Amino acid sequence: MWTFSLLCAGKPKPQFEQMKPAILPLAHLIHTEDDEVLQGACWALANLSLGKMDGKQAVIDAGVFPRLVELLLFPSHQFLRPALYTVANIIPYVDVIQIQVFIDNGALPFLLNLLTQNYENVVKASACGIISSIIRRTKDHIQAVIEAGIISPLLQLIQNSDFSMKIPLVRAFCFAITNGTNEQIKFLVHEGCIKSLCDLLVSPNEARVIKLRLEGFENILKVGEAEKNQDNTEDTNVFAQMIDDAGGLQKIKNLQTHDNSEICEIAVKLLETYWQEV
Repeated sequence: MWTFSLLCAGKPKPQFEQMKPAILPLAHLIHTEDDEVLQGACWALANLSLGKMDGKQAVIDAGVFPRLVELLLFPSHQFLRPALYTVANIIPYVDVIQIQVFIDNGALPFLLNLLTQNYENVVKASACGIISSIIRRTKDHIQAVIEAGIISPLLQLIQNSDFSMKIPLVRAFCFAITNGTNEQIKFLVHEGCIKSLCDLLVSPNEARVIKLRLEGFENILKVGEAEKNQDNTEDTNVFAQMIDDAGGLQKIKNLQTHDNSEICEIAVKLLETYWQEV
């Protein structure tokens, strides 16, 4: 089993079609009681699910996800890394039923522990990837992550981690802001997501990422406007003021001259609608 596991991780990697016949036996072997065989099977699945979609889909179709969740939550953590990496590789593509199984088995408190304890960055990055995939599903999944107390540690990681971890996390927050309820958006704002979005608004990455953040700001501002209209004693969009205080207003102004016309249009629309800027 260990030999096969190393073969799956080889450089150059074998062609997937050559490895595919082993997936069903692996799906059987991850139920063995032999710890060494089990570890080898988990590492093989982690390597087979890394990279191209055909490998990920074949691992999902083998029905291994529930067992991987069991191993991930195993008290001794001896299968933590291979199970975690495999789950992180395939969870963006599993259905919502399997996502719910993951949540119902207590995985969110476990992931919170990985984020807040002294684990290596590669483990934290995998945990962040899993959480991001959960947030990107439904409002109920956003709520589950909120109720698990994960939002504040995620925002701390955005502030303190390297650039490679910041981007997927900010994308996840943008998705939550775009698809969440007004109450969920207000919670994210009060936890401090505006600063993270402002800090990375003009970071050197592709236009669609900046566009996604601007759309996130638009939803935040809409919620702020609704709050202003409900409160007759307050004539200020508090969220617009928070964006300004975090340096976001000036960055949005600067985006009026961006090379991408869509970004320019969104920036102008935000400035005219919420700050009466032309």
